Amino acid sequence: MYVLSCQSLQRTVLPYQGSVVWLFFFYIIFLVSCSWCVLQKSLSLQVKEEIHEVVDRQVGSLRMRERQLVRQVEVVTAHETCRLGTQQARLMHSKGALTATSDLLDHCADSESNTLAKIKVDEMFS
Repeated sequence: MYVLSCQSLQRTVLPYQGSVVWLFFFYIIFLVSCSWCVLQKSLSLQVKEEIHEVVDRQVGSLRMRERQLVRQVEVVTAHETCRLGTQQARLMHSKGALTATSDLLDHCADSESNTLAKIKVDEMFS
């Protein structure tokens, strides 16, 4: 941008004081500064609109990613719930088998080793 210093302005403009050249010179400066302000405003609005559009796109992408992650969490939660239910059922089955074995052992006397030998451990875990 071209900036006039006070000394250069005095050397070029002062000899023409009161003339049409003086008025024309300031009129040109006025027009240039006005058009610069209008251009600046226009560019400013354009940059603001671009920023707004970019932010809107980014927010849209984040919302889409949020939905994707929520779906993934729901799938993992459902899978883990199913897995834990199966594991709980196995544990309850094992507990029942151990309880039955414990009751059987409580009813058997130490001398009845023949009865204890008939217990099939393999059937408890199948």
